[in-house]
Amino acid sequence: MTSLAISDLGSEYDRIFGQKPEDAGAGRQRLCRVCGGWHRLDAWPHNCRSEAPRRNRDLAAPQLAPRFDEFRTGLTETAEIIGDRRSKREFMDRHDLVEWDDGVQPDPGPTERQWKEDFVHDFKRAQQEDPLNRPPVDVIGQTDTGGAGEIDITSMEIST
Repeated sequence: MTSLAISDLGSEYDRIFGQKPEDAGAGRQRLCRVCGGWHRLDAWPHNCRSEAPRRNRDLAAPQLAPRFDEFRTGLTETAEIIGDRRSKREFMDRHDLVEWDDGVQPDPGPTERQWKEDFVHDFKRAQQEDPLNRPPVDVIGQTDTGGAGEIDITSMEIST
């Protein structure tokens, strides 16, 4: 494998990378992709900077709470005036109340059509199943223990 140092390029260096200005001064420099000239890294010209990346609208943003308006808890003489969120939470805790949200709905149960389809499916499966192939019902004294012996409880001490 052949290695080649940059200093060995000689005049080819200027052809490949462009000529470095003599008044560039000290500091690291890099060839600019915009104008083709050499610029110091600590003093890059403003008009040669790349554009800022586009903002993604899906980025996390702070959630702003909606404005809280005062309200009265009822029309009787014992009604309270709630002026901030904290007193609202305290009032709701004291009276075992929850906030109503139209967007939260209970999980819908099966429709009557779905219920009938499930019932027919289960009924047909039960009719077609071989009764000798059904698993045994767990009944005390009649359960298969899978080869394990019965537990002898006659010698156990029972304290009262």
